[in-house]
Amino acid sequence: MLSRLVKGIYRRIIFIYHRYILFNLFILPYLRKKNFINEKFKIRYSFGGLILQGKKNTIKIGIGKLQTINKEHKLRLSAIKKWPNLDKILVSHDYIEHKKFPILIMPTYSNISDYEIKKSALALFNFLKQLSETNTNNLNLIKTENISLGLNIIKKMYNLENYLLLEKIAKQYMQHAINSYGFCHGDFHERNIMIDSSGSLRLIDLDSIRLLGIRDFDALHFVLEHFCLKNSVNWYEAVPNLIRNESLDEYQNYLDYFSINGTKELYIAYFLDRIGYEKKYCDIDCPKNSIDALIKNTKNKLTL
Repeated sequence: MLSRLVKGIYRRIIFIYHRYILFNLFILPYLRKKNFINEKFKIRYSFGGLILQGKKNTIKIGIGKLQTINKEHKLRLSAIKKWPNLDKILVSHDYIEHKKFPILIMPTYSNISDYEIKKSALALFNFLKQLSETNTNNLNLIKTENISLGLNIIKKMYNLENYLLLEKIAKQYMQHAINSYGFCHGDFHERNIMIDSSGSLRLIDLDSIRLLGIRDFDALHFVLEHFCLKNSVNWYEAVPNLIRNESLDEYQNYLDYFSINGTKELYIAYFLDRIGYEKKYCDIDCPKNSIDALIKNTKNKLTL
């Protein structure tokens, strides 16, 4: 608890430095000098940087060791090289290399109405389902790095029995996930689905792209983010509750829309994947009480 509090205070200090000192004294003068800014904009803080949003263009600026601008640019290039059709739906951008604060300049897209977002998400999900990996016979934990990282977190925090239990369930899931292996957005939720000036759907925030990922995780991520925002809960609180009650109607009805069956194997594999990813790339620790609840509910489920 103290560690999370200290990290929170530290991040608040860093935010103040980035927003009011670094931005005003260095970044803004540079952007104006290069004529990258020629309109009024709104500024907001994002993980690992700042976002300037104008009516025509949006500028993402990477700051600090956790910035993902370089990663986002490289992932987009790699994805389009492998699947050229992705150029139609991934946000377009210009990359400005800078040793201290790399920059992405992209068009400002429009939000999609609440009425249309579910249908739009399904259209994109079905499009991405076509981008499959053909050689999936050896799909295992080694190829799913983030699940392995999540299991390592469990191994360090708990006894061998709990580790082996979650590892076994993750492996069981992997055996049935072969048809779901291919391109994944990695942060597939309604705030990252936009519409461009021609009316075409676009995906933004590409720093979590996986060329070889599990697509079912994208669908579950979308559903979790929707209900977590709606119900004001965190994802790591929601997943253990789903394991306790796999048939929770409001979640399963949404998963049905994506033709995904919500099972404890899916929920546990997703949980391990996400805690592994967030620790490695965001330096975020999952609360221990949530992992406790995951293990407890899993054991209870197996004894029924």
